Amino acid sequence: MLLSTIEENPVKALNYMERIVNVGSRSGFTEKNVTSAMTNPFTSNSFFIGKLVVTTDDITSFGCLPSFCTKDDFLYVHPDSLAMFSNATVYTDLEKVIPTSSFRTVKFVDYPYYLKLNYFGIIGRITRELDDRHILSSTEVTAIYDDFIASGKAPEKFAFMREPGGRLIERDGMKFGYVIRESTPSGYNAKKIKFIIPGFSLFSKDRENEADLPLILQLASQKEDKIKFLLENFCFPLVDIYFTSVINEGLSPEMHAQNVLFGFDENWNVVSIILRDMDSVDKDITMRLKANKDFQHKHLGFKFIDESDENYLIKHSFMFDHKLGEYLLYELTSKICEHYQFDLEQTNQLIKEYVHDNYGHIMGTFFPLDGKWYKFENVPVNRKAKSRPYKILEKPLFR
Repeated sequence: MLLSTIEENPVKALNYMERIVNVGSRSGFTEKNVTSAMTNPFTSNSFFIGKLVVTTDDITSFGCLPSFCTKDDFLYVHPDSLAMFSNATVYTDLEKVIPTSSFRTVKFVDYPYYLKLNYFGIIGRITRELDDRHILSSTEVTAIYDDFIASGKAPEKFAFMREPGGRLIERDGMKFGYVIRESTPSGYNAKKIKFIIPGFSLFSKDRENEADLPLILQLASQKEDKIKFLLENFCFPLVDIYFTSVINEGLSPEMHAQNVLFGFDENWNVVSIILRDMDSVDKDITMRLKANKDFQHKHLGFKFIDESDENYLIKHSFMFDHKLGEYLLYELTSKICEHYQFDLEQTNQLIKEYVHDNYGHIMGTFFPLDGKWYKFENVPVNRKAKSRPYKILEKPLFR
């Protein structure tokens, strides 16, 4: 993928990058458990979404939904799941969608929305169910981030893709549904965005044009001070978004390379850093109460963390050190430093100093007291287990 190709057709290029300019997760599970060839983003550029016909008594709507979702009595269903509904009426040739990097999230061809679907099975290393807990979490986090922007306290480059609603049915003892995601980012600089690049596409090879330099290197080649460009456009704003989100709103976002996109202006400067996948955000009760705020759906117990939890501080490390640090910041700094033969440790040290100078006042009570950082082993995850085994590492990468 070339920057000039993105300039020619930004929407088409974004759809392509989601699928093809994608090296996959560092966990190694991206292509181990995948959807069918028809719906797999690495092998398909579009397919027809399944529509399961239901009655109004079966279906529950949440939040604010666009009219095309509510004009008929149906539920969008991933095509791989349609075999489960052999006795029901389903449509498989009415509405075309484009697969994305997450496999079970698709983009409508005819509407400015994404659709995050329930999936009956494992994708990557975890199951991908989507029920009322996920829908309510997505809509609550969306409302909180709306308030964050309205308050004027969000960083200038903060933006996100709103998830304003979803639909659910309960059938045969199962609850499952979908979440709607807006494709137009919300944020202070959203109107300045000319081009959008997914985080992983910055450092990934183009699977169909392997001779092309990674996009982050193409971008850096245009800048005289490459480290300054990297830090001020990418690294420092990412750090600010994470910490201001959790300090001001009690939201600890999962900012790995799939959940973060970068919005650029016409001169290829980053004007917005766009978060997506609102139900992946940890809702930190303790931090939100410190900000004199509360959550609506604590009774569901989904994705809530609290200082009384045994792994409370570990989860902060997991989100910052592992998800943001290892899966995004390190990918960017190492790519630039390797190509231009800059000192990687020295570059990462500049980020550490930025973290300490701006957020050092919370370090002693926010991260594990042992000074180490935590992540999962690269093994399948059992979501039903009471606890997950963490891998403990020395010397956090960016604090």
